[in-house]
Amino acid sequence: MKRLSTFLCVLALLFVGGTSVNAAEKSIGVKDFSESPSVPWQGAMPDGASISFSGGYLVINNTSSSGNNWDLQMHLIGDLTLQAGYSYKVIVNYECIPTVDGGNATMSLKDWTDGVDRYGINLTAGTGFRDLVINFDNYPADKSGAFVMWQCRSIVGTIRISRVEVIEIGPDVLPSYTDIITNGTLETIENNHFTVTEQGVGGPYMANIKAGIGKEATRGISVQSSDSPAQDWDTQFFISVPKKLATGTKFKITFDYKASQTAKGTTQWHNAPGGYVWWNCIGDINFTTSWQTFEKIITVPQG
Repeated sequence: MKRLSTFLCVLALLFVGGTSVNAAEKSIGVKDFSESPSVPWQGAMPDGASISFSGGYLVINNTSSSGNNWDLQMHLIGDLTLQAGYSYKVIVNYECIPTVDGGNATMSLKDWTDGVDRYGINLTAGTGFRDLVINFDNYPADKSGAFVMWQCRSIVGTIRISRVEVIEIGPDVLPSYTDIITNGTLETIENNHFTVTEQGVGGPYMANIKAGIGKEATRGISVQSSDSPAQDWDTQFFISVPKKLATGTKFKITFDYKASQTAKGTTQWHNAPGGYVWWNCIGDINFTTSWQTFEKIITVPQG
């Protein structure tokens, strides 16, 4: 009968921590046309189009959809500082009274060199002001002097805009984790957390940490299995933690692993060896003859 050797290195760096935290949103620019009746820039107005300021609104009138959307364009707000990797949302409070069905707008968050465009923005028709929210996720580059470009030649009728605001959303703050496995990197032969059961040998017993069998000839643990065991539990490898993890705890587990031939292992959560609690807790482990790194973040459904 063949023997399947499974080698594990940098065993069970098990980290316990919290969930990621969304960075706070902050406003980086507001344009209220009742207080400041102007736009930072406007293009040449095509025939049949105009912009004006009346009743506290930016008023865009357009009687023809001929040409391209960029034939009727302006900056709604300017002098913005943008950061690469941050996300932005632009909120436009507007009313759209079309005289011809159809048409759409284009919004861009950019500077005079380049930026990000959002095409095909449909406005809700009818009296009454409402918010249009356009998202620009994971902005690609740092910029100063940026602006929100608005292009709307294909919308025939009247658009009134009362207010524009740009919100910056910082990257999510990654969770911090605390390693709870002593000697998880197998730097010494001390072993308080790893046990094995092997077919024909029995167990569970303390696994042996050996020099030279791990990844890049570091220390590792070898677990022997028959080629086709009658039951999955004929060969088992246990990673123990020093305390019970409560329901809802988020943890990260990572380890390097390989086998002497292609194989698959299943995983379970036990309160003690044989004390089954949770099936398929970190998913299947698919072994090959080359070293791989396993890493997964899990939330405990039942402690």
